[in-house]
Amino acid sequence: KKFLFFLCVLFVSIGSLVLFIIQGNSRLSALSSEISEMQSEIDQHENFLFFIDRMIRSHRSFVITDNPDFFEVYKEKEQQADTYLEKKQDIDIKLHEDYMLLKNLLLENRRKNISFSLTLQNINQIDEIYENIQNVSYTHIDKHKENIETLEKLLDKRRNHYLITLLSGVILGSLALLFLNIFLIRSQNREQRTKAYLEESNQRFVLAMEGTRDGIFDWDIKNDEVIVSKRYFEMLGYEPEYQKFSLGFFLSLLHPDDVTRVKSAVDDYLQGKVYEYNVEFRMKSKTDHWVWIQSRGKALRDKDGKPVRIVGAHTDISHLKYEQERLEKEKTIAEHANESKRKFLSHMSHEIRTPLTAISGIIEILNRDIQNFDPKQIKLISTLQNSTSSLKHLINDILDASKIESGELSIKNKEFSFDLFIKDIVSIAKSEALEKDIHFSFDNKISKDFLLFSDEKRIRQILINLLDNAVKFTNSGGDITLKIFENNASQKQNIVFEVIDTGIGIDNKNIDVIFERFFQLDSDDSKKYQGTGLGLSISRYLARQMGGDLKVESQLDKGSKFSLTLPIQKDTENFDIDEKINSLIKGPVKVLIIEDHEANSLVLGCMLDDFNIEYDISYSAQDGLEAFKEQNYDFVFMDLQMPDIDGLEATRLLREYEGDRNLKHTPIIGMTAKSDEDDCAICLEQGMDSYISKPINSEILKEEIFKVLTIIKKS
Repeated sequence: KKFLFFLCVLFVSIGSLVLFIIQGNSRLSALSSEISEMQSEIDQHENFLFFIDRMIRSHRSFVITDNPDFFEVYKEKEQQADTYLEKKQDIDIKLHEDYMLLKNLLLENRRKNISFSLTLQNINQIDEIYENIQNVSYTHIDKHKENIETLEKLLDKRRNHYLITLLSGVILGSLALLFLNIFLIRSQNREQRTKAYLEESNQRFVLAMEGTRDGIFDWDIKNDEVIVSKRYFEMLGYEPEYQKFSLGFFLSLLHPDDVTRVKSAVDDYLQGKVYEYNVEFRMKSKTDHWVWIQSRGKALRDKDGKPVRIVGAHTDISHLKYEQERLEKEKTIAEHANESKRKFLSHMSHEIRTPLTAISGIIEILNRDIQNFDPKQIKLISTLQNSTSSLKHLINDILDASKIESGELSIKNKEFSFDLFIKDIVSIAKSEALEKDIHFSFDNKISKDFLLFSDEKRIRQILINLLDNAVKFTNSGGDITLKIFENNASQKQNIVFEVIDTGIGIDNKNIDVIFERFFQLDSDDSKKYQGTGLGLSISRYLARQMGGDLKVESQLDKGSKFSLTLPIQKDTENFDIDEKINSLIKGPVKVLIIEDHEANSLVLGCMLDDFNIEYDISYSAQDGLEAFKEQNYDFVFMDLQMPDIDGLEATRLLREYEGDRNLKHTPIIGMTAKSDEDDCAICLEQGMDSYISKPINSEILKEEIFKVLTIIKKS
């Protein structure tokens, strides 16, 4: 077609030249004006080439920089070129076609999702088309210039006009033949290169499809025809006989539960609701089992943005799905096992803590009259107290280790008296050291009492563990020192607790591992020291959870120094819990204790006697509810686990009774042998005002009584 077109142009040019020779004499009078018009045509045609050149340059600048100024320049030059061509309808048709093709390629080049290889191809095509436009344009420009030259010579040499015109015709014909020859050679070379490139690309594509483990598909949306690679059906166990099929055939292979979801994913992608097409589904294999497929694809769209085809790949992900299902089953089994372990530990904790509450309460009562006992009895009481304390620590360590493992251990900050807290810690440490004939000293650099805002229970747990270890690993006649001071390094208000002993010390090789779980010294001497190997691991974990740290310095056979650093908020205030409670008791206070364990009721009653608080005891929830209905109580102690009705249900019934009769809210303090955070939270959710854990600590009990009396006073 291009060759025929070029011949037509050549014949037209020759015919025009012959006509020009015949009519030469009659046109001599208009040569001057005709020369001016031709010069104008040359200028306009050169401007047209300038517009196209600026269009290409501005367009490339816009694509590279995304600067709208370049796009404005592009649009301006495009408009000027369009205007020129609209006026010049008689100009070369090839020039019109090349120009329109150039505009379309520039438009395609601006698309955001065009591939890099296609961009390079477009650039090459743009350059080739621009070169064609230049060739055609310069042919016309040269023709006009030569005509002008001819006309000017005719003006100067009218007599020789026939010879000059004939000579010009020969020159133009020769040029036309030359350009025709060049055009034919270039066209032939271009076609050969294109054919070779297509063959090479086709070979690469075939090799890529055969080499990949994915199944390639090409869906012609308009014609509803899907072309696939061999691997597409090999994944499903079929022979690669289906090379073309419709979308309906593809849907027939889908699992019934996946059809709607796949259709929705395809529609959403084609409508532009999602950025990419990526969906997982099941396809039926030749052996009637389901193969998990991950399908990914990209759409090709026309100039209006309408999708015309989707090209993509299918990947067999069955092994990943089966592995995922296996892991999920194992996770479920592990979660069930952890839940069973948690329930077992919670139940065992309750069963052990319930008698421990009675034992530790009785020990505390006996210690008040310790001076009335002989040395042997005092020794028995001390042994019983130490054994009970060890058992409590053992239970707490096991439960805390379980909570750390499951991520359930949490820190609960509240205000508490630093002075009372330290007095209690020192009292316990002195008692344990004295029993083993170890000298205990206390060096407190903090002179004033104040309220701390932190987790008292966890700080107490860490310090008791450190002091117990110091006593355990220090021989009789040794020294233990507890130092407390403030350290405001890094503009943080920190309190440092140092426990220093002259015990057996720690070998340097064990310094880095003593905080690991279940670690115990392996020397011959250490066999006499008992323990779970959990204390230090839990203590460091708690310290870091509170924003601090626990470190150690030690020398073998010389002793150790454990340093606990904690960031704590404090407010200076004199705080005596006994005085605070007594100040709130202005008249008779009566309490109802609902507890099925007689020993625990006895211990709790003895503690209430210290404040002259009257109390009644009900050994079942049903009796407790009847007692509550018969008379008014200022507050209630409610055990959570009882044989007839548990404490949570009894609390609900009590709150219903209050609500039905518009009675005032009676504070309820739950008593639980469980230390699970979720179980304790349920107490508050079911209408209790607070809770305490068993075994009941007298200081913690006093704090709860103080809170309840404060609530009663405000109401």
